Amino acid sequence: MTLEAQRLRACRAVALLVASAVALACASRPPVAAPARRAQESTARAAAPPQVPSARPAALEPPPELQVRPDPASLRSRPLSAVARAGGPGAVAREVVLLLEDLRFAPGDGVLDARSRRALDALVARLRLEPPGWVIEIQGHADAAGPEVENLRIGLARAEAVRDYLARAGGIARERIAVVSLGSSHPAGDDSTAAGRARNRRAVVLVLR
Repeated sequence: MTLEAQRLRACRAVALLVASAVALACASRPPVAAPARRAQESTARAAAPPQVPSARPAALEPPPELQVRPDPASLRSRPLSAVARAGGPGAVAREVVLLLEDLRFAPGDGVLDARSRRALDALVARLRLEPPGWVIEIQGHADAAGPEVENLRIGLARAEAVRDYLARAGGIARERIAVVSLGSSHPAGDDSTAAGRARNRRAVVLVLR
């Protein structure tokens, strides 16, 4: 074999080795399809319009203040202190935090006098210092001089006069005030005397929490 033939054979062997090495290197590399696919997905996401989050539902309004609506029939048979206890027909599970019970009226009358208006003004000023959450119960009373139906009517008129004054002059929402007439069923004084009857012609204001 000539020298030229030997050189040609050696070159072919080297070329075969290089080709084998290149093939082995290509076989061990990861496919290029996955990065290309990821790039395509990223491009598609960038081109897609941004998603606007759905609007949040409006916040629920807080429930209105709990209104005290005692049952007049049950209150007629209970002492005044029962409104501060739970249990029993018509009872209210609230605590009496303020009490005003010296609002007096003339016989057969439901008009507040100057002394009672001053007492209610002082009560309103005191309520402004109280934390929120209170409600008011106003109980109207009468002496036993007339029929019970009339006593209930005048008791209600007295309770409503107090409520109207608190709403008008004190700025207290009427929804926070409950009124009830107890007639002559809960006397504060002796109805056989003029002084006792004067004590019974009254309205009582209870601030409950």
